[in-house]
Amino acid sequence: MLGYVALDAISFIDPIGAFAITPWNPPPGLSLAFLLRYGLRQAPWLFVAALAADLLVRGAPAPFSIMVAASLLLAIGYTGAAAVLTRVLRFRADLVALRDAAVFVVTAGVACSVIAIAFVALVAGSGLLPVREFWTGVTQFWIGDLIGIVVTTPVLLLLTRERERPMLRPTRTVAFEALGIAFALWIVFGTALGGEPKLFYVLFLPVIWIAMRHGIEGGVIGTLAVQLGLIAAIVLTRQRGGTVLDFQFLMLAVAATGLLLGAAVSERRAIERQLRDKQTRLDRSLRLAAASELASALAHELNQPLSAITAYVRACEMMVAASPVDSGELRATMHKVVAEAGRAGNVVRRLRDFFRSGTAQPETVAPAVLVDEACATVRERAERHRIALETAGADAPPVTVDRVQIEAVLHNLLANAIDALKHAPGERRVRVAATNAGEGFVQIAVADNGSGIDPSLLPRLFEPFMQADRPLARAGGGLGLGLALVKGLVELHSGSVSASSAGKGMGAEFVVRLPLDARVEAAAAATAVARATQAGRRMLVIEDDADVAMAMRVVLEMAGHAVAIARNGPDGLEAARALKPEVVLCDIGLPGMDGYEVARRIRADAALRASFLVALSGYAQTGDVTSARAAGFDEHLAKPTSIEKVNRIVAGLGARA
Repeated sequence: MLGYVALDAISFIDPIGAFAITPWNPPPGLSLAFLLRYGLRQAPWLFVAALAADLLVRGAPAPFSIMVAASLLLAIGYTGAAAVLTRVLRFRADLVALRDAAVFVVTAGVACSVIAIAFVALVAGSGLLPVREFWTGVTQFWIGDLIGIVVTTPVLLLLTRERERPMLRPTRTVAFEALGIAFALWIVFGTALGGEPKLFYVLFLPVIWIAMRHGIEGGVIGTLAVQLGLIAAIVLTRQRGGTVLDFQFLMLAVAATGLLLGAAVSERRAIERQLRDKQTRLDRSLRLAAASELASALAHELNQPLSAITAYVRACEMMVAASPVDSGELRATMHKVVAEAGRAGNVVRRLRDFFRSGTAQPETVAPAVLVDEACATVRERAERHRIALETAGADAPPVTVDRVQIEAVLHNLLANAIDALKHAPGERRVRVAATNAGEGFVQIAVADNGSGIDPSLLPRLFEPFMQADRPLARAGGGLGLGLALVKGLVELHSGSVSASSAGKGMGAEFVVRLPLDARVEAAAAATAVARATQAGRRMLVIEDDADVAMAMRVVLEMAGHAVAIARNGPDGLEAARALKPEVVLCDIGLPGMDGYEVARRIRADAALRASFLVALSGYAQTGDVTSARAAGFDEHLAKPTSIEKVNRIVAGLGARA
């Protein structure tokens, strides 16, 4: 009630008669906001406040019965408007949508028309206002109350809503916006352009600017600031009545523009946030579904080769037990065991691919074509975020790859680069360049000038399910499998992928290296097997699983090596000191002493320092390899380990002999 009386006293300027018919009348705006925010049951307070204003501000300008009737009319009128808004039109008091703002303005206009006619008729009928001034009074009452409502009510509704931060925090931008309003008022009233002020339209510019930048909050605050400045300017320059009426309609247009434009901007931003949230949830759901599908497919597809291996091995046992032994059939069955084991390994590698592209279909293609196709999938998104896509490398030699898989790799890297840049200030640039890296390799580099990567994360960046700080890890949410799958797909092509960054804010570069022909690895493996078979080595296998150790011994001895076995760490160390092996294949998880400690003690023994140490582990992430190197291992092999890989390593020891 006190606020109502105070606003009435402040705005009681140039009234018609002694009643509350003024060019600007904010108390109805306070009344409507009070009802919308706290409920229609507060209506009696409006009657009391209106009657108190007549008594305290205007000194009882009419008989008490007329004042009571006028106050009751105002209370009933604006309570009715609030009821229509909340109960009929489902108006939301937080003004979260353009519809709410439009419904509010139209309802206020209609309500003010009805109340203006009824109020002025009551005053004129009581003889307190000449009949000839009836429509003048109605017009000024209507527009004064409507301006007060359209300007004041939204401000009060937003000020009283629950929010996590102030409506407009004082910043340099807000200060410039305030200066813009002052400059616009100076252009209208302060420039000596002759006669009455005519450049009314200039006042729209700062309101539109603020509403576009801050949404509904900026629109209503900017409108209020313009109204206060306009009232002060008119009072100080003592404008005539006709000019005041012009400014009243101008102020109504400015207020409606600021309110509607601000609501439209806020609604659009809210929709964009909802879409981003939905996209994030959808991405997370898709990743979870893909991970579930991956595990299910892995279990299903591994069941086939493992079942076959079990059957073939059982058949071999029966053949060995039979007399005489059919060596040809036994050899053929063992080949089938090896083939099924290889099939199981291929299933594991292939199912790391989320893209479900099936069996690789290698074809010879120019790297420039791969780059162009991958860029085409993200170009629209890059343009939307004002990111420049640059490509180079038309002269790079062709590679033999699965085109779909490598394009998927490049798409993933480009998408990550765009994620790192889309909120970055200044110039945003992604460069994709294909070059001949020499030694039978082509490299494709994806570089950006975005947020960069913490150097401490680089060793673990390609690990599955690796997550880190979002701006630095460049992740888009989910399980963190994207780069791990990139690494898996590239390695399926006998290639490699690496990442580098100078640090936060310094951009990042991902380099994919692909062989000119992915089939060279098979030829190299065959050559290594042949060389290893020709030059046997003294080898020590330290493995706690008896079956695995025996299988490795049989296969290695058949390849021409002399092999000893130890079943735990201390025995392995003792055997190494006794045998002086050239090659030690050591499991990491050993009883008594783990493989890391075995390696450290072998390296500390001067008589064993020449031994070539190979770590065997079921874990082959970057951190596992790094730990093995730090302990003294020369190589790290993931289980199950193929004889081809072992022989390739052994074949490379010729220079050490």
